[in-house]
Amino acid sequence: MKTFGIAAATVSAAATIAVALSGTANAAALTKEVKAEFNATAKVVDKFWAKHYSEYFGGTYTSPNFRGLVYDTVNTACGEMKTNNAFYCPADDSVTFGAPFIGEASKLGDLWIYDVVAHEWGHAIQTRAGLPMNELAAECIAGATLGEMAADGIVVVEDGDEEELVRLDQFAGDAHPAQSNADHGTAQEQHDSFMKGWNGGVRACI
Repeated sequence: MKTFGIAAATVSAAATIAVALSGTANAAALTKEVKAEFNATAKVVDKFWAKHYSEYFGGTYTSPNFRGLVYDTVNTACGEMKTNNAFYCPADDSVTFGAPFIGEASKLGDLWIYDVVAHEWGHAIQTRAGLPMNELAAECIAGATLGEMAADGIVVVEDGDEEELVRLDQFAGDAHPAQSNADHGTAQEQHDSFMKGWNGGVRACI
């Protein structure tokens, strides 16, 4: 996947609401290409919600506090965040991304960048819309966001994205099925949630 008009990166996608941590023991280094694609992705995802939020939820959209990439452990209003993670903190309405975590795109493919960014924005949308904080629902919103952006020509689906989705689901999925809103679910549950949003749009996730 790539942002329309931006060259694809040269790569082989209560309290703290985080992306799954499993598989991050040896986080990859962040390349210049991945960093550029990350920044472009954050911009287009935010613009997507600025344009479409009121269609689904009414009211007026406000952007979350985008803290960007962090290279060291940081303290947030929700507690400490290490760099092998990315999360949305409702206490200060912020989205923060560990640079090595985003750098996993060098192994997983650039769809990892889009999925992680859209997932964390999904939690911000859940907060704004008064929806429960739910990991699989946020992954559904991520799929819906990217699917609708692809339909609008904002992002471009590339050959190999389907295989990349399988890899990132395996990377981010838990070893056990989701039993609570805070669980990310298995790789299959992650995949099914993403595709539910991709095929059905935002309304399928709410």
